[in-house]
Amino acid sequence: MIYFISHLPEVEADIKNAMAWYAAQRTGLEADFLLALEVEIIRIQKSPLLYTKLRKPVRRALIARFPYAIFFIVEGTTILILAVIHQKRKPSVWKKRKKTR
Repeated sequence: MIYFISHLPEVEADIKNAMAWYAAQRTGLEADFLLALEVEIIRIQKSPLLYTKLRKPVRRALIARFPYAIFFIVEGTTILILAVIHQKRKPSVWKKRKKTR
């Protein structure tokens, strides 16, 4: 099955904030983060149902090398990304987004 990726508008801010933080830590680290994020999104797109369900219907994918997770929902043939956030953040971030979508 072919899945299409979409995301909430807040996801762009999640990614920009993470990239800015990594850029301030070391030159080029933000590019590494973005690459790891893209790789994980491709994996999600290929097999979204393999990922752990946290709370129906939200699933979580961990990003390699970085303490970030992608929270998403599978709706038919669409994968809706709710958040890309640090794993230490409170889950209320993606829970609120789930309710408002």
